[in-house]
Amino acid sequence: MAKQYRKVITVMLALLLVFIFTSCNIGKKIAKGASERILGPDVNIDEDGLTIDDDGKKVTIGNSKWPKDGLASKLPEYKDGKIISTVNSKEQAAIIVEETSLKYLKNYLKKVKKEGFTEDAYESETEGGGYAYIGYKGDIYVSLTFLADSNTCTIALGYKDK
Repeated sequence: MAKQYRKVITVMLALLLVFIFTSCNIGKKIAKGASERILGPDVNIDEDGLTIDDDGKKVTIGNSKWPKDGLASKLPEYKDGKIISTVNSKEQAAIIVEETSLKYLKNYLKKVKKEGFTEDAYESETEGGGYAYIGYKGDIYVSLTFLADSNTCTIALGYKDK
């Protein structure tokens, strides 16, 4: 019985120390070390989000900033609204933006078209204010969608299926 109490007290003290140090670099180092032990050295959690490196193929998930590398770097930055999620690698990218407007998305589309994503283009608009565009630049496609009921857009990039 005394052993169980010691374990409970030890765990509580450890948690207390983590909470105390989370506002400084010690807490960040502890969190990084713990995540490496749990997830392995191929997974990194930092201000860029969760990055998984699988034999040189990196995928970053969960950032709230426009990705500066990977496939997303083929497009201009979307500067309106609030980025809530990203997935980005050399092979694919998806960015979800809330609190934006169809007007801004259509202006952004002009920039995307200037980048050359105009091949085999398809555009559609619904009565409810929804919108979709897909266009290719060589073997890379871009897809832009807008949902009027939530003022949310999704920007996706990828390669044609081979």
